[in-house]
Amino acid sequence: MSVEGGEAEAEGAGYKGAPGCGGIDHVAYQKTSISPQPYKLYDESAEGPKSEWGVTKSIQPHSLVQVLPGQVLKGDRRPPRSGAASWLRPSWLSLALALSLGAASVDAAEPVINPTPTAKDWADLAKLPDWGGIWIPETYLITTAKYPPPWRPEILKDVAALKALDAAGHPKGLYTNCLPEGMPSFMIMTVASSEFLFTPGRVTILNEFDGNRTRRIYTDGRGHPDDPDLTFNGHSIGHWEGDTLVVDTIGILPETYLPINQAVGIPNDGDTHVVERIHLVGPDHLVDELTIDAPHVLAAPWRITRNFSRNRERRFDIQEGSCLQGDYIEGKDAQGHAAFIPISHDEDGAPLAPVASKTKP
Repeated sequence: MSVEGGEAEAEGAGYKGAPGCGGIDHVAYQKTSISPQPYKLYDESAEGPKSEWGVTKSIQPHSLVQVLPGQVLKGDRRPPRSGAASWLRPSWLSLALALSLGAASVDAAEPVINPTPTAKDWADLAKLPDWGGIWIPETYLITTAKYPPPWRPEILKDVAALKALDAAGHPKGLYTNCLPEGMPSFMIMTVASSEFLFTPGRVTILNEFDGNRTRRIYTDGRGHPDDPDLTFNGHSIGHWEGDTLVVDTIGILPETYLPINQAVGIPNDGDTHVVERIHLVGPDHLVDELTIDAPHVLAAPWRITRNFSRNRERRFDIQEGSCLQGDYIEGKDAQGHAAFIPISHDEDGAPLAPVASKTKP
């Protein structure tokens, strides 16, 4: 069996299942996106008006969609990034044969392989600046006070309302339900220590908060995807200019905040682009100079610098942390086994003191 590309990429993914051979009468498309995404497919080979071949629904990673011989299926492209839904698109798909009675072949592009690092690749890491140790951020209130965001005029009333709630003792709380802070909060709002790991083709930033949340900055020369899946930290690529790591990040979820503090911040609302210049300014002093372009909420690029101080003492090594663990208390279940018992919360979401009994009913 062969599978041929059909529709123009700008209009979506289009493929035609060739007549079955060797008893094989269908080909399956495998969805490989990490998280479930809604999709809609149409059977364009049906007579009359274009008919809906599939229904809009969520499918789990690696679920298979069957395509019968002669069917031409077209998946809707993703709407603008500010939209909430994501649609089937070519980069989410890998062709997989559903075998019944024989063998088949699929015409597919050669996969891009991450090469095995060479001895020279590892040796070249020794030429990079020393960013070892644990990096402790300055208080975020100092950072944002020195570099306030240049809000668009229509956003100022929203900021003022959040400040009023905070002053009245009813802060909104930006970082709730243990969701990741996302970029740019990962760098300008974190209260936890971080460490930098250099490996061939990548710089990895580990943050102590909630199980060591991670940023991956690719330094192997790749570009950004043409239409990246939106994530909390976005897609980051970097290169070295002397001892400065220059990082370019796009593909950030529109819901991530541009924060002043943990109670006052505005969602970036999409199309955010962050450029960072990370470098040492002293033996134990690292700075991250960020330029944040968020055209839907900022009147101009927001330039802000976060300072980090190094500590090499082992007692400061970052530890495992779990955000949700604070919502539970250790106790016993009805069978006497160790269990995490949920803690009640007040109407503002603050945990209440646990009851005397630690046994789950």
